[in-house]
Amino acid sequence: MGHALLVWLPIALMATLGAGCAALPAPPVVAPHEGQPSPRPGLQQDRPAPGVLRPGDGLRLEVLSVDERSYPQLLVSATGQLHVPGLGDIEVAGLTLSQAEALIVERQRRVDAQARAVLYQVSQAGARVTVLGAVTRQGGYPLTPGMRMADAIGAAGGPLLAPPNSPSQAALPLADLSRAVVSRGGKALPIDLERALRGEAGHNVFAHPGDHIFVPPRREHVVSVLGQVGRPSVLVHHEGMRLTEALALAGGVTRDGDGADIRLLRGPPEAPQVFSASLAAIKAGKGRDATLAPGDVLFVTDQWLEDLREVMGVLMPLTSLASAALLIAIVSQ
Repeated sequence: MGHALLVWLPIALMATLGAGCAALPAPPVVAPHEGQPSPRPGLQQDRPAPGVLRPGDGLRLEVLSVDERSYPQLLVSATGQLHVPGLGDIEVAGLTLSQAEALIVERQRRVDAQARAVLYQVSQAGARVTVLGAVTRQGGYPLTPGMRMADAIGAAGGPLLAPPNSPSQAALPLADLSRAVVSRGGKALPIDLERALRGEAGHNVFAHPGDHIFVPPRREHVVSVLGQVGRPSVLVHHEGMRLTEALALAGGVTRDGDGADIRLLRGPPEAPQVFSASLAAIKAGKGRDATLAPGDVLFVTDQWLEDLREVMGVLMPLTSLASAALLIAIVSQ
């Protein structure tokens, strides 16, 4: 969502700035509903990742011969090699533990025909899953045996929740799990993380080392109120939310704000519709208080709105919601 906003926002802003208030239509009273994402079939075959060594894995080597030796802290290098004192660098990445052990014994017996070796894996730092976006804790997490997609989301603290606007509301999830993307080997898996968290076969599949999970924030649960308001905010949307209610929750229009020209941006990021509403007209009964749709952006213009850079400076940081960290910072205010 964030990258798309960076593309359409300057265009939408030019439309909002270039058109006079009278040239823009009033927002419709009834809010539209956003469509659902295309269904994903899931994986037909689901197998756990093979247990192979990867860069970053920690190993312990016991060499059994006339002189027993122990190497407790060997590390598979970034190039996939294991440096064994006296034997040099041995390529082990992609091998199972027993295959790597056999390779070390083969190398060792070139200098000691009776030598035996036992290799132990002490850490799996090289096997990690990355979870980014609208989760509680973004980052990379160790891949544990049998880990599935629901486990990976759980390791990241679960989907991000938005605090309610008022005590009567419950916290709502800001994570759009149905539109989340799981990338493996540069390709997106045809799975639905919302169904994965319900434990559905074909969706709650085994996690593999190097999997990247991105959970976007859901537009259908937030309304952004920006510009000349007391507290520029991203608010949790609820059914029947009104334009005047959102403005009140954001601290109302400031002294410098133009209450007669409140811009409403609605629709897909690549082609938003722009409307204009007037608080004075609503109070006088000449205009109707519009119902807001999920994902709407309200912008209260300045009475002397001439500096595009100033508007961009206000709008850009608050509407680029691809970063979950930024989303948390805004919603927590």
